[in-house]
Amino acid sequence: MMKQGKNGQLCLYYNNLLIAGYPLGIMKMTDYRKVAEDLIINSMRNENRNMREQIFAYKYFCQTIYSRKLKKKYISIDDYRMFLACLLSLVKLKIYEDEDVSMIFPRKK
Repeated sequence: MMKQGKNGQLCLYYNNLLIAGYPLGIMKMTDYRKVAEDLIINSMRNENRNMREQIFAYKYFCQTIYSRKLKKKYISIDDYRMFLACLLSLVKLKIYEDEDVSMIFPRKK
């Protein structure tokens, strides 16, 4: 899924494979990071998951999407959205560096 917004796009990589591109326009990078923070907080409050369980679940989901992308299997839009939240949550928890998993491409003028 590659989408271009009026301000460019956010591309997410996992294990050096481009997984998806998200539009930057109405949704800004801060909005995407807010989605990741909400995922972490909701997991702790509503589901009583500790950090170790959350990190394992986020990594497992990202690895699943990665393997499906390699095998060229169908990935739904909801899975792409969850991948965004999981990967940015791992960045927020300092498991991955932001520069290793994401890149912002501005729109060409």
